Amino acid sequence: MKKGPLLLYFVLSVLLFTACKKDSTHPTDTPTPTNIAGVYRMTALKAQAANSAQVDVYDQLTECQQNDTWGFYEDGSFLFGGAAAADCGDPDLSGTWVLNGKTFTVTTDEATTDYQFISVGGNTLKLSIEGTLNEETATYYITFTKQ
Repeated sequence: MKKGPLLLYFVLSVLLFTACKKDSTHPTDTPTPTNIAGVYRMTALKAQAANSAQVDVYDQLTECQQNDTWGFYEDGSFLFGGAAAADCGDPDLSGTWVLNGKTFTVTTDEATTDYQFISVGGNTLKLSIEGTLNEETATYYITFTKQ
């Protein structure tokens, strides 16, 4: 059996795989409108009160809340909703979003909400927001997955 062609195939395949440029799917902690832009669904929600372990609270969301989309567009516009058409009763909202360092601010006619940017990469955007959990101050960690 000739080993020359097999060795040549192996060397060529190693060279081809190492020479290919891959898109970055690793999370980055440097937010830009370009790497954030997209339509997402919330796919994980965890909360952590002071001096407590993080708890998964995603299952406490309604099906409608889990199916709503969050659209962050590169021009700074924001659209929320999608599940309202399924008789969910939650309104579709529009507004704007802006980055100021690691602060990710979403503004609608109803409210202005400041999230803290954690990371973005591949099809995942991670933010956090302060709130309450069982009457204690807590940090909520939100994972969005691009649709």
